[in-house]
Amino acid sequence: MPHKLNQLRPRHFLLIVLLLLVANTLAAKEQATEFGGVRQLVARRFPFMVGKVVFLPLTNAKTEAFELQTQGKRLVVKATSPSAAAVALNHYLNYYCHISISRCGNNWPSHFSLVPLERAVRCTTPFKYRYALNYCTYNYSYAFYRWPDFEWEIDWMALNGVNLMLAPLGMEAVWSETLKTLGFDQKDVQRFIPGPAYTAWWLMGNLEGWGGPMSESLISMRLQQQKQMLKRMRELGIKPVVQGFPGIVPTFFKERFPQAHIIEQGKWGSFRRPSVLLPGNDGLFERVADAYYNSVKKLLGADFEFLGGDLFHEGGVTKGVDVASVAAQVQSQMLKHFPRAKWVLQGWNKNPSPQLLSALNKQHTLLVNLSGEIATSWESSNEFGGTPWLWGSVNHFGGKTDMGGQLPIVVTEPHRALARTSNNAMQGIGILPEGIGTNPVVYHMALQTAWHTKTPDVDSMLVQYIGARYGIVQPQLLAAWRIMLKSVYGEFAIKGEGTFESVFCARPSLRVTSVSTWGPKQMQYQPADLYRALGLFLKAAPS
Repeated sequence: MPHKLNQLRPRHFLLIVLLLLVANTLAAKEQATEFGGVRQLVARRFPFMVGKVVFLPLTNAKTEAFELQTQGKRLVVKATSPSAAAVALNHYLNYYCHISISRCGNNWPSHFSLVPLERAVRCTTPFKYRYALNYCTYNYSYAFYRWPDFEWEIDWMALNGVNLMLAPLGMEAVWSETLKTLGFDQKDVQRFIPGPAYTAWWLMGNLEGWGGPMSESLISMRLQQQKQMLKRMRELGIKPVVQGFPGIVPTFFKERFPQAHIIEQGKWGSFRRPSVLLPGNDGLFERVADAYYNSVKKLLGADFEFLGGDLFHEGGVTKGVDVASVAAQVQSQMLKHFPRAKWVLQGWNKNPSPQLLSALNKQHTLLVNLSGEIATSWESSNEFGGTPWLWGSVNHFGGKTDMGGQLPIVVTEPHRALARTSNNAMQGIGILPEGIGTNPVVYHMALQTAWHTKTPDVDSMLVQYIGARYGIVQPQLLAAWRIMLKSVYGEFAIKGEGTFESVFCARPSLRVTSVSTWGPKQMQYQPADLYRALGLFLKAAPS
C-alpha cells in the first residue's frame, strides 16, 4: 500500500484533501441544520449553557434515544432527533444540575457550573409519539396568547419530549378564504367564525359564531402566530396537527347551495351546532374539500402529515347517515391533498363510533384516547378495532384553578397498555389538558414516563421531580409530597370528575355542592392531609 501512495502525484493529494474538506463541511452544515433549533432554544432559555453544550447525531439506536457525557468543560449530547436532543438537555439540567423551568415557577441557579458525569448516560423511549394539547387548551389557556407566550410554550414542549402537537390556530383565515371561494361574503364569514375564546368548540363542530364576530385584524394576527408556531415547531422536531375538513359547514350553507346534501346537527347544550355536508353524486363535497385544502396549502403550506377534525363529537345527528361511508370519503379527500396524512381523531365518550372507524385506512389514522385516566376504553373496544392510538390524559377540565392528578395512573398505565397492545396499535402517549396553567407535576411525570423502557416507580420519579423543582430533596418537602401522592395526587375512587377545587372559587352561596359545573361533587381525600402537607412545606420553606 505505501508504494502505491508514493506513486500519487501532488495534485491527487490536493484533490483528496479538498474532497475531505467538502465532505466535512457538508456534514457540519447538515448537523448544524438538524440541531440548530435546539441550540437556539439553549440561547433563549439557558444562556448560562451557551458554549458549554455540543449536539451530535446518535446513529447506533434502533428507537429514539439520547446519550449524555461530559468532556472537559462541555456537555456532549448525542441524539437521534432534535426532540431527543431537547429532552437530553432537560434531563441533564433536571436530574444532575437540579434546574427546571415550569409554568408555575422556575428553579434557576444563582451561578452555574457544569456537573461532571462519571459515565455516559443513555435513555431510550418505546413510545413513537409524545402528543400534547386539547382543542380546549387553545381557549381556556391560550385564547389571548401573543407570540412570546407561544414561544415559551413550544420550548417547554420540546424540553419535555413532545414531538406531536395540536396546532389549530389560524384556521379562521383558512375558513374565511374557503367560504369566499365558494361565493359567501364577509358577513357570512362573521356569522360562522366565533370569538377567540370559543374556537375549540367551533372546530369540534359544537357551535358557530358564538362570541364573534372576530375582526379581520385578529384573524390576520392569529394566522401570523400560527405561521410562527409552525416554523418553530419544525425547528424543534415537533410535528403539527392542523385542522382538516371533516365535512362540517355553516348552518346557512343551504342558503347558497339549496340542493346540498346536508344533515342538521341539532344542539350541543344550548348552542346550535354547525351542519354536516354529506358526500353525494353532485361533487359538492369534493368541491368544498378542495376549496378548504387549497386554502390550507396557500396560507400554511403543503407539508403536513397530521390532520385533525372530528365528526359527531359529543353527539350530533347520525340517523339515516352511512357513517362509515362518510368517514371513508372524508379521509379520501384528506389523502388526495396530503398523501402522507394521518387523520387524527379524538377518542372521547362514545366517539368515534366503531362504524366510523371500520371504513378507515388504518395506516392513515391515529386516534388520541383522551380518557386514559378515567376508563380503559382501549381494552373494552379491542384497541378501537385495531386502530393506531395514543394513551392520553385529560386530567384537567374547564380551565379551573385546581389541584390534583392521578399520578400513579398517569405514570404506569401507558406502560401497561404498551405491554398488552396487539400489532403495535398503541403508538404513544399524550397530555390533553383543557387548561394547562396548573398542576405542573402531572405534565412533567406524564411526559417523563415516556422515556422509561419499563414501568417506573412513582415514588422514585417524585424524588427526582422534587430535586429538579426545588434544588434539594429536603426531608419535610419529601414527606409533604408523599402525603399529596396519597391524596389529591393519588388514584381517585370516582373517575371522570377531574381535579379538586377550592371552595373560594365557587359562586357565593349558602349551599355550595360543587365549585364548577363539572367539578367533583364530593371529596375523595381527607382535608386534614393537605393541612399536614402545608405545615411540612412551611417548615421546609427556609431551606
